[in-house]
Amino acid sequence: MVSHDAEHAAVTLRDGGSVTLAPLSAEDAADVARLLDSVADPRAAFFDRVAARRGHEGARGAIVARTAGGELAGYAAWIAEDGEHSGEFAGVVDPRFAELGLGTVLLRRSTRDALDAGLSTLRVELHPGSAALAAMLRDCGLHTHWDLDYPVVHVNLLLGTRRPGWSTPAPTT
Repeated sequence: MVSHDAEHAAVTLRDGGSVTLAPLSAEDAADVARLLDSVADPRAAFFDRVAARRGHEGARGAIVARTAGGELAGYAAWIAEDGEHSGEFAGVVDPRFAELGLGTVLLRRSTRDALDAGLSTLRVELHPGSAALAAMLRDCGLHTHWDLDYPVVHVNLLLGTRRPGWSTPAPTT
């Protein structure tokens, strides 16, 4: 469940706990870097590009999820490719918050924001060991195109679509 004001959204997780979603701020950078290091995320180069584009023109978005105590639970970002209606997405959830629905919330919020910014497609890279992310993308309710080029799989999410027979809750934020 998500409640939304102009900048922040409170999210109730499957275990009854809650986090607050907020736009990435300069103060979040060190916590995000620690989270990426702790999970040895192979998409670190993508997150570096997101950080480098802060303060520059162009469509991009980044959000963090924090507990009531201020602990970073997750991070997601997307950047548009120059001159196109497509972009790239990546996200990471602290393993202590895995399987609670936070990754899905970050994905849905990010795809909705990218669609609002005029993008029609977001590309996601899957690396060996990304089984949980692959399952989430399979079940996200959007039409997807999978490029199974080992070792890195690319998944294109077609924004604004819904797969027939899949129940995708209407956005609440």
